[in-house]
Amino acid sequence: GKTTLTAALAQQLTALGHQVCQLSIDDLYLPYADQRALAASTASPLLARRGLPGTHDIALGTSILAAFRDGQSDIRVPRYDKSLHQGAGDRCTTWTHWHRTSASTSATRKRILLFEGWCLGFCPVGVPAIDAARAIPDETILSRYTLDELARVDSALEACVRDWYPLLDLFVVLEADSLESVYVWREQQEQMLRQRTGGGGMSPEAVRSFVDVFMVGYKLWLPQLLRHGIRTDRHARRAMPVLTLTLNHQRQIICTEQTAD
Repeated sequence: GKTTLTAALAQQLTALGHQVCQLSIDDLYLPYADQRALAASTASPLLARRGLPGTHDIALGTSILAAFRDGQSDIRVPRYDKSLHQGAGDRCTTWTHWHRTSASTSATRKRILLFEGWCLGFCPVGVPAIDAARAIPDETILSRYTLDELARVDSALEACVRDWYPLLDLFVVLEADSLESVYVWREQQEQMLRQRTGGGGMSPEAVRSFVDVFMVGYKLWLPQLLRHGIRTDRHARRAMPVLTLTLNHQRQIICTEQTAD
């Protein structure tokens, strides 16, 4: 998936002499205590646990991206452990430090940040589009939630578009040829997590329920991304350079498409 691709790309770029830093949107999840407080204050099933927009620390992510863009020499970055609290996850107490090296000042050697996340590239669609999506016959995911609950996470996505996207230079989109693959891939990830931690992580049943929540985002925002691309400013409709890689069920690339602004 995206994490594996990011790690492989970082390794190759590093071998070419570039200084590469990696950041996952998962590392920007709210700490466990804050996530519990959010769930209690909203009583929304979509914000009951980490996952959808609204459960990330937007300000922290913005400060990290801006610090990297400004060339700061020492940047503190959080890490998130998904195995804590029986799979509910929590921010680690120890943070990572990115240190600027001389390689970043060379004309041929660059300082590169790879920022990966499942909802990066999505843009909010607005209440009318949400209402229309809920009304699609046989729609079993979106129809579980009220219009207000869906509109809240759609509105929360606006903060990512407003604060994060302008700090990025290009996107690489991994598109599954079937959304059902997302369930299979997530269970494979949790199997490895359970093996590594001796039981930490989610059960197969919990994985299904967990991915169902993410499906809300795919159902709401993926069609717009595929039709219109990624916008750093959805009102000005300024396009972002995008490389789209379509994967089959076995994670093999079966199609590539490149668009430029």
